[in-house]
Amino acid sequence: MKPLSFDEFLLASGYEQLREHLSKLTLSDEPQPAITTKAEELLREYFITGGMPSIVANYIVNATAIL
Repeated sequence: MKPLSFDEFLLASGYEQLREHLSKLTLSDEPQPAITTKAEELLREYFITGGMPSIVANYIVNATAIL
């Protein structure tokens, strides 16, 4: 088993629209602070979980229960 990609992590976390938005960005696009902040928050979560599928699944279930 290998780690999820960040794209896969976004899909598993329910952030498909953010994933689609990020995939369309180019280097010349002006970053939007709200999107950048959310993407950075999710990237930290991705790094913390290591992207491992079972850990990500457990994290999503438990993080959602806390919120």
